[in-house]
Amino acid sequence: MAYSRKTCYKCGMIKPVNYMEQRVVQTSSGKTQDELTFGTWLGFWFFINVSKRRVKKRFFANNRRGHKRKTPRWICARNMCNVTIDGERMRGGVKVSREGFGSRMEDNIRGFFWQLFLVVTSFAIALVGWGIALIVFSFLLFGGF
Repeated sequence: MAYSRKTCYKCGMIKPVNYMEQRVVQTSSGKTQDELTFGTWLGFWFFINVSKRRVKKRFFANNRRGHKRKTPRWICARNMCNVTIDGERMRGGVKVSREGFGSRMEDNIRGFFWQLFLVVTSFAIALVGWGIALIVFSFLLFGGF
């Protein structure tokens, strides 16, 4: 009689079910956040009311939440990760899952720099737009340079 094979959630090894145990693990299932896009920042610099309201809501009344749920995962029995069925240790260390404080901090830092990039580029494009508008206005008003 053969057992089905499962993959360990921690180390990634594939073993028969009789060498694994199923545990309920809390995992991240998604985020609710008010994301600001390039168009929102561009509209903010051109004084569009919808964009101003979104920026104000994002920074002064944000509603970002993380949603978690409990899901069953297969883990090596008796925490014998990276150990083969014969008892030999595998070379690679235990993989760290992408959940927890480190991944949240990494996501926050990446999000900060992405928002900073969007602000700077939209500001630069708005400045170019205002400069072109000023040149066109002066050309129409004064009849040239």
